[in-house]
Amino acid sequence: MREIRMTGYLTVLSILSIAMFASVASAQIPMPVTVYGNVTYANGTKVPDGWNVTLINTDTGESWSTTTEEGIGTPPIYNYVIVGTAYGTQDFTVEAYDPLRRYYGNASFTASGFEIKVVDITVMPVTDVTPPMVVNPTANPPSIPADGITKSQLNVTVTDESGIDVVMIDLSPIGGSATQMMSYIGGDVYSVTVTAAPGTPPGDYCLRVNATDIYGNSNTSVCIPLTITAVEHPTVDISTDKTVYYPGDTMIVTINMTNPTNISQDVHFTWLFGIPSSGYWKALMDVDFTLSPGTAMTIQKYIPIGNWGRSFDAVFIVFLLDTESYEVINCDTAYWKYMPKATTQEKVTPANIGEEIEKGMTE
Repeated sequence: MREIRMTGYLTVLSILSIAMFASVASAQIPMPVTVYGNVTYANGTKVPDGWNVTLINTDTGESWSTTTEEGIGTPPIYNYVIVGTAYGTQDFTVEAYDPLRRYYGNASFTASGFEIKVVDITVMPVTDVTPPMVVNPTANPPSIPADGITKSQLNVTVTDESGIDVVMIDLSPIGGSATQMMSYIGGDVYSVTVTAAPGTPPGDYCLRVNATDIYGNSNTSVCIPLTITAVEHPTVDISTDKTVYYPGDTMIVTINMTNPTNISQDVHFTWLFGIPSSGYWKALMDVDFTLSPGTAMTIQKYIPIGNWGRSFDAVFIVFLLDTESYEVINCDTAYWKYMPKATTQEKVTPANIGEEIEKGMTE
């Protein structure tokens, strides 16, 4: 009898232990909850495939997502199915919305582990009449020349409670598109890199931003300031140490070339000598140069003045030309006069003078 009673006692303990374990397990072990249903408009029509459906365990905060797809279930009458997790009996919400978030609906229910629920969701249009917020318009650098090369990055911060559809900027004042897209670069910041087209007038510009949310609300109240400056270009100048020369003098000619831009510039340099009254011109130098950014160079030539006959007026002209188009980038002149020391009948042609100048030049 004692053994039998002991056995019964152990049996009762075993049953109690199993019951307690089951109770603990049901509270701590995650168990699947399967939810089927249809997402429809208010008129009962099912929404298209590809809408987002999210199941949320409102007790734990966990969530699971899927998309609508016609033909789910047995028979295939539903357009979504989603599986979540329950720890015993818990509260859930299932919500649905279109990719642009213009329609939204949800439904709440209670479910236990291993339970299968059928939950239909009716979506309604979302009402949002508030335009996006646009702040922090910046340009880096804030000033660029109208050379079509130098760049500035334009940034603006855009936020919206429903979602941003598109952010554009009007670049037409500086030669760009009136509907230029700005790209999202993170942290609610939209950005575009711009140049100012050649010929853009110098001045302070404010480039208008148009930020539109997914419901079509637009904010055009903000613009990005950008200063456009005149194009810097290589320069050249020429000078002589005097304006009147006599036989036996030595003329000192100084030529300066500069590149004030921040990029290398390939230029073609031409130096002409002329006696305009005779229609005579001769190239004394005709070479290509590469001017480094911020460079300044000087060429100095010494020219002995010979016995060149009667007096005449002369000019030096220097040009910097584009090496591809041969358009004039910059030019300068230096006028001077030759005077004989006494009246002379010696005939010297302009060509003779040009040859002497060219051959006699020294540095």
